[in-house]
Amino acid sequence: MWVAGFSIDNISLNALAVSVGFVVDDAIVVIENVFRNLEKGMTPLRATIEGARQIGFTVLLDQHFAGRGLHAPALHGRLVGRLFSEFSLTLTFAIDDLDRGVVVIDAMICAHFVKAAPSPSATWLDRVVEKILQRAVAAYASSLDVVLRHSFLTLLVFLATIALTAGLYVKTPKGFLSAKTTPA
Repeated sequence: MWVAGFSIDNISLNALAVSVGFVVDDAIVVIENVFRNLEKGMTPLRATIEGARQIGFTVLLDQHFAGRGLHAPALHGRLVGRLFSEFSLTLTFAIDDLDRGVVVIDAMICAHFVKAAPSPSATWLDRVVEKILQRAVAAYASSLDVVLRHSFLTLLVFLATIALTAGLYVKTPKGFLSAKTTPA
C-alpha cells in the first residue's frame, strides 16, 4: 500500500477487513470439510487428503475469480473508478493468491493434528450448543417445508419483493454524499 501511495483511511481499512474475511473463509471451508470426513470415520490424514481432493479445485477457482474481480473498480476510469481504486487495489494487495493458498494448506495441517471428530456430548456447553443447533435446523426444515408446499405464493412474494426493491431504487435519492454532509 505504501508503494502505491495509499494511506490508512476508512477505505483501505475496509478493504483490509474484507480481505481477512476472504482468507478466513477459505480456511473455514477446508476445516469444515475435513471435520465432515472425520465424522464419517476417516483417519485424520485420510480426511485431510479426501477433503482437499473434494473441494480444493473449488477453493482455487474462488481465489482466482475473486482476485480477478477485485481489479474491476480500479480499471473503471470515471469517478467511481477513482473512488474505489484504492479499495480494490488494497484488497488485491492483501489477498495475494499465495497467502490464501498458505492459509488453506495451514488448515489442512491443523486438521492433521486432530486425532478424532469432536464428540457432541463432550461437555455441558457442547450439549447446549448441539440442542440449539438441532432446534435451529428443525425450524429451518419446517419453514422450508412451508415454502415448498406453497411454491406459487413464494414466487409471488419473490416477484413483489423485486418490484418493491426496483421502485424504492428509483425513488431513493442517489449520490456520493448525503444531504446532511453536502456543503452549503
